[in-house]
Amino acid sequence: MGKTFKILFNIFRIVFGLYFIFSGFTKGIDPTGSAYRFNDYFTAFGWHQMPDLALIMSFLLSSAEFLIGFALVSGIFMNLTAWTALCFMIFFTILTLILAVTNLVTDCGCFGDAVKLTNWETFYKNLITFPFITFLFFRRKKFSFKSPKWIQWPVLAFGLITFYEVSMYSYTHLPVIDFMPYSTGTNIAEKMKIPAGAPQDEYETLLLYKNKKSGEVKEFTMQNYPWQDTINWKWADTKSVLKKKGYTPPIHDFSISDPTGNAITDKLLSDTTYSFLFISYNLNKTNPENFILGEKINAFCNATKKAKFYAITASSGSDIQKLKLNYRISYDFYTGDETALKTVIRSNPGLVLIKNGTIINKWPLSEIKGIDLNKSDFLSESLMNLRKQNEQKVLLISILSLGFVCSLLWAFVLYFKKK
Repeated sequence: MGKTFKILFNIFRIVFGLYFIFSGFTKGIDPTGSAYRFNDYFTAFGWHQMPDLALIMSFLLSSAEFLIGFALVSGIFMNLTAWTALCFMIFFTILTLILAVTNLVTDCGCFGDAVKLTNWETFYKNLITFPFITFLFFRRKKFSFKSPKWIQWPVLAFGLITFYEVSMYSYTHLPVIDFMPYSTGTNIAEKMKIPAGAPQDEYETLLLYKNKKSGEVKEFTMQNYPWQDTINWKWADTKSVLKKKGYTPPIHDFSISDPTGNAITDKLLSDTTYSFLFISYNLNKTNPENFILGEKINAFCNATKKAKFYAITASSGSDIQKLKLNYRISYDFYTGDETALKTVIRSNPGLVLIKNGTIINKWPLSEIKGIDLNKSDFLSESLMNLRKQNEQKVLLISILSLGFVCSLLWAFVLYFKKK
């Protein structure tokens, strides 16, 4: 029995270590997106949005989850790791139960944008995971091999530094792996389509009747409402309640309007020429001088006629006029949904190049200044940039994988040495 428990312990240790690594990694490569979700939590619980605190919490949470998984897989600091993992599971199981019951936040962001779960699915996931983490906790002191702390500390430091570098790169640039629906190469119009035969939203009509004697308002269905009892009941209201959610396309909130309020979404997505989208979801949350970059791109597009230029924001008309007046900006601002703009690009402002509705390339603020607008072929230039970005991604992922493999080999060497 002892040998069986030992085997189970090591299986669960590695499996749920990978689970924590995946959870931390998907958040860590998109710290800005995780910060948005923390602000959603703050708002849902009646706190004011705290962007600085949200960003700090984003880095801390993703790092903590990754390190728990890294320590479980490599077998270091098992006592502390088991304690931390159990505390995590207790806290988040309770939190996800509250969210499932109240539905205060529709997306918990447990796996970033890589895997989308409903609140109840997230709670059930934690409920299933909890017994296995509890098992690891109670068997932590029977862990068969232990290494000296002078070895454990460098291994932990290596994991932390590597993860921090990946996370910071994603924050200052763009996510090294883009799990969002607006990733490069995506055709926006295609992802907005609902397939034939896809399930539709199902609603139930409820009739509200008021009791003439007691004043009580009661809900009835179309099958049992008291339409004949006019002496005791009086109709008060009718409402529709969503009973079953249908298919929702990956992109469902992308809508752009011109300065006069007319929708240009279809025109933009069907344009066969290149279009630069200079996106700032909120004009007040970035340095106004950044919008001079948009002036340069706009001037280039007007001069060469090789591309169109659209500045898009979710800010109010008064904020737009104030910015244009103070900085003498000549280009107009189009408007879109704030959540959609945040999802299109994790930079404020950021630049997106599209053609015929397909995203050709994206640049964060840190890279916009380096764009060579004199290039005659935007597609070739963008493809070259994409290749460089992919090479960087491969390098970062290779470093992570190498560290992970080395940790496994080190753990097995110690195990067999002890045996």
